[in-house]
Amino acid sequence: MKYLAPLVRYTQRVLERDEINLIRTAVQLLDIFKPFGENLETIMLSGTSTTPEVIKHYQDYFENSVFIPLYGYFAFGDAIGVHRGKNIQYYPNYPFTVILPLVPENGRYRIAKYWERGLTGIIIARPEILIVKIEDELITRVPPIKPFEWDGFANPSREGVSC
Repeated sequence: MKYLAPLVRYTQRVLERDEINLIRTAVQLLDIFKPFGENLETIMLSGTSTTPEVIKHYQDYFENSVFIPLYGYFAFGDAIGVHRGKNIQYYPNYPFTVILPLVPENGRYRIAKYWERGLTGIIIARPEILIVKIEDELITRVPPIKPFEWDGFANPSREGVSC
């Protein structure tokens, strides 16, 4: 936090002067906003530290706030997350982005079944870019939930990955 001191001071000044009701931040910076929690209606969180346990912990401090987890990547922007109990389920920008877990099997990969965990397979297909890759990250395939009409993924984690 020492290196972020100018940013923290500036943020505190803005929050003291203006009524801010939406923030986008990382988990590591949420404590900055605790004194102003009663004004915050929406908190958008991104980063690998965003877990169901962290959201549950901070809901006590920001009881009037809705948490929206985000999963981002430079080429496709953000996948929108929905906190559901012990899961954060993310839904990418379909049809331009498809993210599904891939399970190695007999020297090839197959798409994971619902609630099965696998490596993160990403296809980004836009007129200006095409990316097809497998990330060193584990995700769980989840079915569609309203308002999303396509499959998503849950609880990305880089821990325990061996490729």
